[in-house]
Amino acid sequence: MVKKTLIKRIVIGIVLSIILPLAIVYSWSTIILKKTYNIPLTVTHIPNDTASIKEGERLTRIAHCAHCHGDKFSGGVVTKVDYIAEFIAPNITSILPGYTNEELERLIKDGLKKNGQSVYVMPSIMYHGMREESIAKIIAYLRTIQPIPSTPGVSASTTYYPLGRLQIIENKIPSMASTYNHNAPGQVVQFDTAGIAFGKYLVMTSCTSCHGIDLKGKKGFTPDLIIATAYTKDKFLHLLNTGEGGLGRKTLGMMSDIAKGHLCYLHNNEMCAIYAYLETGPSQKN
Repeated sequence: MVKKTLIKRIVIGIVLSIILPLAIVYSWSTIILKKTYNIPLTVTHIPNDTASIKEGERLTRIAHCAHCHGDKFSGGVVTKVDYIAEFIAPNITSILPGYTNEELERLIKDGLKKNGQSVYVMPSIMYHGMREESIAKIIAYLRTIQPIPSTPGVSASTTYYPLGRLQIIENKIPSMASTYNHNAPGQVVQFDTAGIAFGKYLVMTSCTSCHGIDLKGKKGFTPDLIIATAYTKDKFLHLLNTGEGGLGRKTLGMMSDIAKGHLCYLHNNEMCAIYAYLETGPSQKN
């Protein structure tokens, strides 16, 4: 009888030693995930003319929204990291009707959902510096999209596994809203549309989601953009237009996909401006 009681206590102890830490991690990470941020809405004028809507579609392409959300914006798996999380880009078409234009602008530029909670995957830090008129045209285009069913087999939201939730607590997976100063002015160039300054604006609002805000790349994921200086101008423009590399590698993985599906929508003068800026080696100055 004593032996059975002892075994029972040991089993209970083992179970509690597993369940209790998991419960703490889950509860703590949930509090972080549901944290709300007080970033006010701003009044936004959204154009409705055909030219603005068409330009909004082009800008949406360049911002490579469809790379994560899918060609029809019906949702997609951004990436799955074993034991950490399955990161999901949700069905935009089903979300749009529930947002006002002002809430959409805040979602894009500040990474805040309608309820004030932060997104975790969407690179709003990259869009924060976009011109107001560009954001307005993107929203104008998004308003033309009709709701469609979500992509089959794709979850409605990101799933965090225990190790992923622990990383949230450790701030190894930070909320997007907590990673930058929302009151800081963006890299907006009002008049220069051909030179290095314009190239900086385009790079900071098109490339940083993959190559980092300092353009130094992300270890094991993307290279430092100093690599652009190894390209001639013609080969660099060819890369952006076709996705074909010019440094001994025909296919550049995700870069090829981003170029063929998104960066090819840049105008020639925009590509030239990007090249002019990257030639200055900005990642080596930070």
